[in-house]
Amino acid sequence: DNGGLNDRHWIFPRSLMEMMLGAWDSILDGVVLQMQQAMPSLPWWGAETFFGLRLLTLGFTQRIRRVPVPAYLECSNRYSRKDIDTSALSLNDTGRLSEWKLRCPLGGPKYKHEHEEALSFA
Repeated sequence: DNGGLNDRHWIFPRSLMEMMLGAWDSILDGVVLQMQQAMPSLPWWGAETFFGLRLLTLGFTQRIRRVPVPAYLECSNRYSRKDIDTSALSLNDTGRLSEWKLRCPLGGPKYKHEHEEALSFA
């Protein structure tokens, strides 16, 4: 889930626009590298980590909220790029088998937490 800071769409106040959309500058000028070197205990640095720390260090985390999940993905195995185990018998049997393998009921929800959140939103 990654907290929703990097889930394809952002809605934020105009006052934060330059800070968030101008983040590329801090990658180019080496600020991100300095942040990463200062925190070697973080195992992986991606956009989610970077934007989360950027909001935190600039004091904006209290102004950011996640948009509720209004829908969920269907469990299928239509694509060859990622094999999905569709043998789950119910939602209770849905979950990660490993870092790269997921099990869910064919035609049912792909992610249990996403399904539950979508139902609570409706």
